[in-house]
Amino acid sequence: MSRTLIALTLIALGAAAAPAGPGRELAAQQSPRSQTRAADRADSSRARADSARQRARSGSRDGATVHVTGADLAGLGEALQLGLRLVLTEGVGRGLGSALDAGLREVEAGVSEGMEGLAEGLATLDGALGDGERRRDRDDRPASRQELRIDTTVSVGRNATVDLRLISGPITVTAWNRDEVRVRASSEEIPIFFERSGSGSVRAGVRSENRRGRYDGKQRMEVMVPVGTRVTAATVTGTVSVRGVRGELEASSVTGDVEASDIVREAKLSSVSGSIRAEQIDGDVRANSVGGGVTLSDIDGDVEAETVSGTIRLRGVRSSRVKTNSVSGRISYEGSFERDGRYDFNSFSGTL
Repeated sequence: MSRTLIALTLIALGAAAAPAGPGRELAAQQSPRSQTRAADRADSSRARADSARQRARSGSRDGATVHVTGADLAGLGEALQLGLRLVLTEGVGRGLGSALDAGLREVEAGVSEGMEGLAEGLATLDGALGDGERRRDRDDRPASRQELRIDTTVSVGRNATVDLRLISGPITVTAWNRDEVRVRASSEEIPIFFERSGSGSVRAGVRSENRRGRYDGKQRMEVMVPVGTRVTAATVTGTVSVRGVRGELEASSVTGDVEASDIVREAKLSSVSGSIRAEQIDGDVRANSVGGGVTLSDIDGDVEAETVSGTIRLRGVRSSRVKTNSVSGRISYEGSFERDGRYDFNSFSGTL
C-alpha cells in the first residue's frame, strides 16, 4: 500500500540526553568512531580558516602584495559546508546520544572558527588592498586603474555549455532567441580570458591571480546565451544571477547572493554568507548556504536545502522528495504531499 513519509526532527542544542533505550545504546556504541570523525573534520575546517587568516596577515604586512586568493576563499566555503554536512549526517539518525552531543560541539567550533576566519581574511584583504593603493600613490603612480574590457559574440550549436568565473564582481546571465553567446565583461588590472572549444563550449572570466601575484581589482560580467544552454557560474565576492536560460545550472558565490529563475532539469546553488533565491524550476534543486537563507518558489522536482543559521522557505513545491536541514534557522514548507513521497524537515534549534 502506498504511503507518504513525513519526518520532522527538532533538536535543541544543549538539551539533556535522550532517555536510555535501544536507540540510546546504539548511539553510545558508535560514539567513539563518530567523535573521531567529527574531530578530524572539524580540525580540517579550523586548518583551512587558519591558513586563510595567516595568508591575509602576510598580505597586510607586505602592503601592496596580497597573498589571499580566490582559491583560499572558495576553500573556506568548502570547509564550512563540510561542517554543515557533518552536523546533518553525524547527528540526525543517531538520536540524542553521545555521538550527536560530541559531534555537534566539534562541528559548531569548526563552523564558528571558519566564519571568523573568513570575515577576518576579507577585512584584512580589503585593508591590504587599500594600503597597496596608497603606496602606489606615494610613488607618484597613476591613481586610476587600467580597465580591461571585452565584448565578444560567437555562434554556438544546440545544447551549448558556458562556464563563467570571476573573483570580485557580479555575474549576470540571461537568455535570448539566438544561437549565439555574447560576453561583455570588464576588469581592473586582471586580464580577462575568453575561450571557445568546438561549436558548443564557451569559457570566460579572470584567473585567481594576475601575473604579478596580486588579488586586485573589480570585475563585472554580463552574458547572453541561447535558450537551453547549460550554465556554470562562480564568483567570490559578487552576486550570481541567472534567468530564463531553461537549461541546467550550477551557480556559486562565497560572500554574494545567488539568484536563479526559469531553470530546467537541475539547479545546484551554493553560497557561504549570501542568500539563495530560486523560482520557476522545472527539475531538481539542491541549495546550500552557511550563513544565508534559502528561498525556493514554484519548484517541480526533488528538493534538498541546507543551511546553518539561515531560514529555509519552500513555497509552491510539487515534489515527491523534499529534504531540509538547518542548525539554528527556521524551516517553512508550502507544497504538495504526494503518495509514496518522502519529506524530511530537520532543525537542531530552530522552528518548523
